[in-house]
Amino acid sequence: SLGRKPVSLAIDTWGVDFVLLDEDDQKVGDTVAYRDHRTDGMDQEISKVISEEELYSQTGIQKQIFNTIYQLKAVQLKEQGWLEQAERFLMIPEYFNFLLSGVKLNEYTNATTTGLVNAKAKTWHRGLIELLGLKQSLFSELHLPKTSVGYLRPTIAEQIGFNCEVVLPPTHDTASAVLATPIMEKDALYISSGTWSLMGVENKAPDCSEKSRQANFSNEGGYDYRFRYLKNIMGLWIIQRVKQELGDRYSFSKLCTLAAKERSPALIDVN
Repeated sequence: SLGRKPVSLAIDTWGVDFVLLDEDDQKVGDTVAYRDHRTDGMDQEISKVISEEELYSQTGIQKQIFNTIYQLKAVQLKEQGWLEQAERFLMIPEYFNFLLSGVKLNEYTNATTTGLVNAKAKTWHRGLIELLGLKQSLFSELHLPKTSVGYLRPTIAEQIGFNCEVVLPPTHDTASAVLATPIMEKDALYISSGTWSLMGVENKAPDCSEKSRQANFSNEGGYDYRFRYLKNIMGLWIIQRVKQELGDRYSFSKLCTLAAKERSPALIDVN
């Protein structure tokens, strides 16, 4: 209706979640959301082969029980045959790119959320992958933002009436948000808020020190190999859940107004 056609499109999503594809590019099993409890206790399983201290010193990723490394361990222990059948590992935006273009590429910024990337080498940690008993072939070369994935599949282009290039942004949504943040001063702080709030700074090198691990800070990959040194803190998840439980009786605005008027001394440490 505007008389214009997009030249390109790019997709970002949350991190850590993934899709496994077999040799026929069909999904192996269900794609599971990271808040699922299948990862309960998987940190202890990983600790049997590598300590938390050593894992952090190599990957620089904060310990969150939903990290991909723990999800894959849950699949390994609970879903017989899935990993043996799988031929490719794609994170959620990469899978969408595949559906659109037919091309399978792994992207750097989202890959760092898996806990399987060497922070200093900036590529898959092949030694760790072997240690965990995962197939190396699942994980392909990591590509940087601005990489061209390809063009829309002919069937899709015909359906929508145009074709355009599919490109990689920072496919982790926080990486895209930080890239778009107009940070002008050195050491400026950013807060990217959604379900989570991600608070941090941009660094040129990862901090994989023991002090950083104990504070549970994360060194997530960013654009141009900058590091998003950040911490997950509570965002809008609680109020979203309250709204879901109460239904249409209260708007978000009304909930905030009622909360502001409340004089209860009770406090909940949401972090």
